Amino acid sequence: MGKNLVVELNPSPPKSPVKTSDISGRMTTSAAKQKAAEFVRALRTIKPDETTARHTAMWWLATDVYGAVTRDWNSDARNAFMFHLGEKFGGVLAFRTATEEELKSLRWIGADDMPFKVASVSDMQAFRWANANKGLPKPYNVLWLPADGVMVLPLSMPTGGSGMSVAYQMQAFVEQSTTKGKEKFVEVYISTEAKTPGIPLVKSIISIDVKAGVKKGTKTYTKTEAKDAVRSGQQVSKNYTLQKVTRNVVVMVQQPHSKWDYLTIEEGWQIIPKEGGKTIGPFWPWYRLDATELPNSAFLAAAGALEQELEGAALEVAKLLPLLQ
Repeated sequence: MGKNLVVELNPSPPKSPVKTSDISGRMTTSAAKQKAAEFVRALRTIKPDETTARHTAMWWLATDVYGAVTRDWNSDARNAFMFHLGEKFGGVLAFRTATEEELKSLRWIGADDMPFKVASVSDMQAFRWANANKGLPKPYNVLWLPADGVMVLPLSMPTGGSGMSVAYQMQAFVEQSTTKGKEKFVEVYISTEAKTPGIPLVKSIISIDVKAGVKKGTKTYTKTEAKDAVRSGQQVSKNYTLQKVTRNVVVMVQQPHSKWDYLTIEEGWQIIPKEGGKTIGPFWPWYRLDATELPNSAFLAAAGALEQELEGAALEVAKLLPLLQ
């Protein structure tokens, strides 16, 4: 007796909460903005996907967004639609093709494009689009995609996941030599209790000109330096959590890699000060022109921001020294 043959068919798309039949090349920027608001309302009612499973409610909405952006409408309307949709979920990310001169310094990290700041609709006017299906028979002859770069359109707010705790110990010293008198700078020694690869400033000294309020230099140390001077200071601990975050996005490129899909689960990092204060980030990946990510690019961006945060904290520690008041 033969086995029953089971054929799995792709499920039919559910009824979309957003009407897309009225999107055309004749749309005004005002109408495009209103259409973006419809998508935002729909996206906010759907739980973000945590896997790359197909045919979920978010996946179908992502295909609708992709279909809307790639239609044959005027560039002003497309820019308005993308910007006003993206700004509700953290903003559009863009990367433009690097010039030959820029490639000379980018090749060592494996990049072929440069981040392109998008802070307004007008910023997107500098980003070129092209019809990738021009010349094909109708109705397959329309597919507008970035001509020379990558566009990342977020569809959800970041969701926090696992994190790592990092505690930095800082101690500022003012030196008073019998020959030079009080020096005009202090040294803030910074070390970390975490042993996590990639965390910056594991053992560093930041020299700070307190009167000018600027960093004078940074050096690493392996042992306590011996100097003929009198030191006084106090120790301060700065604690941070580097937290992994995820969100749903549509990555739009001219020639995507073979595993490209309408919906992408994007992973980034943010920095949360444990003593209170504003969260720093999140920081998202750097995409190449084929939509693949530069390895660890989001984490390295967060680590660089943490380094800047520590330099600012070091200046505040230096100001605490009574001898410098």
